[in-house]
Amino acid sequence: MSSMDTMEPPRQSTFKRNAHINYFRRCLMALPTAAEGHDSNRITIAYFCLSALDLLGALQDKTSEEQRNGWIDWIWTLQARKSLLTSSTVLNASTSPAHLPSTYTALLSLAILRAPIDRLDRAGLVAFVRSCQSPNGSFSPTADSYTLGGFQSDARMAYCACAVSNMIGDMSGIDVPLLKQWIESCRTWEGGYGSRPGVIEAQGWSCLP
Repeated sequence: MSSMDTMEPPRQSTFKRNAHINYFRRCLMALPTAAEGHDSNRITIAYFCLSALDLLGALQDKTSEEQRNGWIDWIWTLQARKSLLTSSTVLNASTSPAHLPSTYTALLSLAILRAPIDRLDRAGLVAFVRSCQSPNGSFSPTADSYTLGGFQSDARMAYCACAVSNMIGDMSGIDVPLLKQWIESCRTWEGGYGSRPGVIEAQGWSCLP
């Protein structure tokens, strides 16, 4: 056996599972002051923390039932009028605009927490998804915001719309033929897909369509 075989592995090669668990648990309780600017994304941050704990096999063992029920109730407080899930946790949900990616991460978070979605207004959510689709088939993050233009009406929003609709088992909020036509227009000369028409394929956009 060579000396190389007896050497201890570098410290960086050891996955610190407990440290990761403690980190994600802490982020679910309170975020540092430096994260104040990300408050509107808190539901998405919560999703990544919950999914990480679940992947680490710690969600059920390292959190209490009371905590999990509290997170479930908190998510439902973000449900705005007509069942639209908002991105903000500071403003009143009834006055904050609904947000498609936040709806996506909120529903995924409820699924990770094994929570029923009997409090969800499906009809309202379908109407919201429909209001986010542009006449050209693309999707924007908020209702009718496609009229303002901008870079956010891209493949990410289309993916969120399809995922949300699939999770609730109702695709009627999407004009599927129109969306397919828009996705086809995102195809680039090399066979990949850009984030929107006229943009080169990059950063893995081809995985979204």
